[in-house]
Amino acid sequence: MNITSKIILKEMKEKELQLLTWFHDLHQIPELEVELPQTVAYVSKALTQMGVSHEILPNASGIVGLIGTEGPVIGIRADMDALDVCEETKLPFASTNGHMHACGHDSHTAMLLAMTGFMKEHEAELPGRIKLLFQTGEEVLRGARHMIACGVLENPRPDYMLALHAGSFCGDGFASGDFVMAENITFYSSDSFRIVVSGKGGHAASPHLSVDSVAAASRVVEALQTLVSREVDPSIPAVISVTHISAGAQTYNVLPDQALLMGGVRTADPQVREFLKCRVAEAASEAAASMRAQAATEFVDGCPAVINDADTANHVFDAIGEIFPGSVHWMKKANGCSEDASCFFEKVPGCYFFLASMGRENGILYPHHNCRFRLDETVFWKGAAAMAKAALCLMEK
Repeated sequence: MNITSKIILKEMKEKELQLLTWFHDLHQIPELEVELPQTVAYVSKALTQMGVSHEILPNASGIVGLIGTEGPVIGIRADMDALDVCEETKLPFASTNGHMHACGHDSHTAMLLAMTGFMKEHEAELPGRIKLLFQTGEEVLRGARHMIACGVLENPRPDYMLALHAGSFCGDGFASGDFVMAENITFYSSDSFRIVVSGKGGHAASPHLSVDSVAAASRVVEALQTLVSREVDPSIPAVISVTHISAGAQTYNVLPDQALLMGGVRTADPQVREFLKCRVAEAASEAAASMRAQAATEFVDGCPAVINDADTANHVFDAIGEIFPGSVHWMKKANGCSEDASCFFEKVPGCYFFLASMGRENGILYPHHNCRFRLDETVFWKGAAAMAKAALCLMEK
């Protein structure tokens, strides 16, 4: 193969200005959830200008493209959706539509576009194919499943998957421009629950004539908080959080018929995930019954944990280390957040890695999902170069 690390570095650096133009443009048109008409139209136009064959999924719900004609297939996914956050960065390219790319998805898309341009220019030299997956709906954990249902993992089916995230999710202590990855668990799973505790309403002065749904709901909360500490192996990360409680009218003398609890379950272990989903419902029913009430639990599946294939991750680690010596590191621990790229990684072995790239405002670092979140744009070209090098390495694996 004639596509050397030197060529990748040189040509990707030359694409930096175009990469940043894409990033700035995308940053100004943030859209939410699964249907992103402006964003999809913008990315599709860029792909068309590069001569890349691609398909827009129904209702602007994603883009799938292909580079190359034969050989192993490397799927590369970039998410495109934004958040319902009003931007306060005062950047010259800040969004003004009330939404914001406060997690860096615009940078992921721009980096994949830059890598796409490079691969298209070298298409005749490729020892395999690149399947481009521009995904919507990551923040609502629905986009990956939607794309899979649309058949993006077929015709051709990827042999390996890659995905990159910019920012700080890789942990502290890394320099901007460093790459970080795990040999196994990268992000936790995420599922949400809704528990309705039903009792019997009545006068607050006569609780013995009622079944107090508020008191029963309180006991449910206490019961849920013991599941992780008493029933899960302490060496396995797991979290149950009750994030919402509501009951009755805003008055002091009426016991309500029902109370509503909402929350979520996160874990790094697929078996613990299923165990806790069962135990949350059981514990809620048992705790409510102890107060003569009833509890009905409804779970909404979010996404499984992102689990890297160890062999693939080691190949990617070595490949990026070749192009950026001394800048690649193993993660110290999995991230407690969630990412629906896990749905792709359940079906195709691959590697999810991070580009440390936090920016500062007046010396202050604002985290992901903050209205003043910003990234260090000077290292984006490195992310595009790392994608290209990792893909080429996997084609020859």
